[in-house]
Amino acid sequence: MPRFIGEIALPYNPPAFGQIRLAVRRHLRATGLIPARGAARKKDIHSLKVACGLSGGADSLALVCALVAEGAKVESLTVDHGLQESSAEVAARAADTARRAGATPRVLTVTVDGAPGATREAEARAARYRALGKAADGRPLFIAHTQNDQAETFLLAALRGTATGMRPVSPNAYVPGGQVHRPLLHIPRETTAEACHELDLEPWADPQNFDPAFLRVAVRTQVLPALVDATNTAPIAALAIAARRAADNAQAVACWARAIDARAVCDLAGVPRAVRREALAGLIRACGGNVTVASVDAAEKLICAWHGQGAVAVGGGVAIKRRGTRLETVPEAGRSARS
Repeated sequence: MPRFIGEIALPYNPPAFGQIRLAVRRHLRATGLIPARGAARKKDIHSLKVACGLSGGADSLALVCALVAEGAKVESLTVDHGLQESSAEVAARAADTARRAGATPRVLTVTVDGAPGATREAEARAARYRALGKAADGRPLFIAHTQNDQAETFLLAALRGTATGMRPVSPNAYVPGGQVHRPLLHIPRETTAEACHELDLEPWADPQNFDPAFLRVAVRTQVLPALVDATNTAPIAALAIAARRAADNAQAVACWARAIDARAVCDLAGVPRAVRREALAGLIRACGGNVTVASVDAAEKLICAWHGQGAVAVGGGVAIKRRGTRLETVPEAGRSARS
């Protein structure tokens, strides 16, 4: 007799979907959302309420199904940006699949500003996370980023001069009081596609995922294949590992930076450069400035190349000046201190 996830028949021992379920189960245990052992585990998982972003693509469909299969109470959140003619239909189809899988579906409609291209892409991402964060309402928010997404993110971040990656659990500026969970960062995209095939689901293929005008798509369809040709290896897994290590290192640096006084010259001078720059970035951000390589460079010179210079502008109408052994934040004109 077939088993079911909601109304969806689950074949016996599906290998790809099994990998995704195992990844979700291990993530729930590792993050403490359910106990690692003991009789209370089943009770706790059935009382666990989570939100999950659902685009209708293979990655998010597989994740929603795995969360439901593991026993969590799942609300699927599908964001309709309205940027494509069929967006409402795509969102409705994704919501219906979530309902059939046993999740509670919800469609969120957002408005995206900005000119076409990178600006609109960035605004769409921000609008999506704002909507997801508000709808999650403090519950764990699950996102179906895969190993491929991790590798692409690492390369894109490297092109901006800050090579890093995503962590399985991290805060997000648009998710107040909550955490973003990414249990599939080690799962290849091919596995989520195969899992949907095993469950007889038809994922949506976003046409923007095939448009090389978007930098991420260009990295996916041109840069990564070129790396395969040049190295005769499959680079995705190695890049994803590098991304995770970089993200872990960045988190450690950030924790160290938060533990020091970012206004104390002696404290800043006595730590490694990466920690100092992270602490200065935090100071600039907190006072309303713009965190850029140039603004952090300017602030760092007050520590490491001090020769009595005046206040340095850090954007946002804000400047930082050194007074003795302390840093102060002042209006860019330097008329009154705000420390």
